[in-house]
Amino acid sequence: FQLTAPEIPHVDIGPNIDLLKGTAVSLHADITGRYSRLEWSSAAVLSCKHCTDPVARPDHDEWVFCSVLGEDGCEAFDTLLLRVFEQRVYAPNAFSPNGDQVNDFFTLFGNMERIRILEIFDRWGNRMFVREDFEGNRQELGWSGRTNGQSCLPGTYLFRAVVQFSQGSDRHLSGDLTIVR
Repeated sequence: FQLTAPEIPHVDIGPNIDLLKGTAVSLHADITGRYSRLEWSSAAVLSCKHCTDPVARPDHDEWVFCSVLGEDGCEAFDTLLLRVFEQRVYAPNAFSPNGDQVNDFFTLFGNMERIRILEIFDRWGNRMFVREDFEGNRQELGWSGRTNGQSCLPGTYLFRAVVQFSQGSDRHLSGDLTIVR
């Protein structure tokens, strides 16, 4: 008599995926061989558990598993990690450019890769400061509270900025800040 080896299915759901929190990602199970059952499992919300192309929308890092049961009873599986990141930017609402080396500059802080532009305006719309394409999180690269060689008066000013992240799109920010002397 002759024995035939069972056909073993194979499933590949691809490499790990980085995505911005709040976005969805389409997954795909690439299956070779005949199969009778396909099942996805994850703590992340999946659009379907038994289709080849579910959509996931995780809130935090999640492992995704996909298993395939072959027609001969053999099982194959694959996993991937959905790594969720957040774009975080903090803009202080006050600073004191008085030369004491504490909060003497206004800049943005966070996990951005670069600040594409930072502009400061007075309450009449006059541009007091502009700097383009520089590193965030470095106070000395921000605004010193001076314009045209003169110290600006204490009060409220407006800022506008565009920051670049290593993942995802640029983010436009605006707000107000106060000089305290």
